[in-house]
This record gives sequence, C-alpha cells and structure tokens, in this order.
Amino acid sequence: MNQHQGNIAESQDTTLTQILWALQQLNRAHQAYALTLPAELRRQIASVFSLHYRWLLRQRVNFGFDISQQLYFLHLPAITPEDNN
Repeated sequence: MNQHQGNIAESQDTTLTQILWALQQLNRAHQAYALTLPAELRRQIASVFSLHYRWLLRQRVNFGFDISQQLYFLHLPAITPEDNN
C-alpha cells in the first residue's frame, strides 16, 4: 500500500494518473482500517490515509466521499482553479 509514498509527496506536476492513484490508496486505506486490527497496523493504515488525503488537498483536487458506497471519488474538473482574489 505504501510503495510509492515518497513519489507522491515529492511530485511537482499533478497528473490525472497521480490523482487516481492517490484516490485508490485513500480508498484502500479507508477499507482496510478496522478497530479490531492491532494498534500498530491501525497507525500504519491511518498514516497512509493521511498522507494521501493531505496530498490531494494540497494539490487542490476536487474529490468527495460517497457514503452509500464508502468510497472516495473524483469530481470533475479534477483540479480546483486557484482563486484570483
């Protein structure tokens, strides 16, 4: 789940492939997290989730969460334009 953590954090140009990969990692971490897991494993999963969630926010990716399917998804347009105010 975390083999590309460094790559996503270091990337300068956001591509659709990176965005979709980050959303996939976010969903995997969300689905894997369970209170019945050992504390160390929960911390690792939470760390992966947090890393990708914060990266998506920093990249101004327009994403949401579907409560019924319990999945994060991409809104279009994918990148929110910066405000010029």
